[in-house]
Amino acid sequence: MQSAPPTTQLFELLLGLFTRDELRVFLSYRFPDGARVVPSLPASSVPSHVFAAETVDVLIRHGLVTDKFFRSLANERPERNRDIERVAEVWGAACLPPAKAFFEGPGAAPAIHMKDFVGRAEILIDLERHLLGTCQ
Repeated sequence: MQSAPPTTQLFELLLGLFTRDELRVFLSYRFPDGARVVPSLPASSVPSHVFAAETVDVLIRHGLVTDKFFRSLANERPERNRDIERVAEVWGAACLPPAKAFFEGPGAAPAIHMKDFVGRAEILIDLERHLLGTCQ
């Protein structure tokens, strides 16, 4: 059985990952090179499938279907990483695992090591206990 062409696979992936408005926001604010393609995207009033298809065309024209694009997708939708990796492979792009979450659970808040929080770890620990319902 022959698989769908790369453009179709990317179209289906974007349609499955985002609503029309979410895709516009992703390209505008979460994909580092996306801001330069946003002016070329269709109006928000077009149907989602038309928006996704034209987005694929615009990304291809601008040469942005790259490792960086797929990494951004994986960071935005880590629960769909397998699907993203599969399509990235078809495009010859490497899709690294999504970046680790900023907060990974009790006691793992890396903010303690940020310059604004150095020396204030107790405040973060108290907040963490409060949010997790482990206050005494």
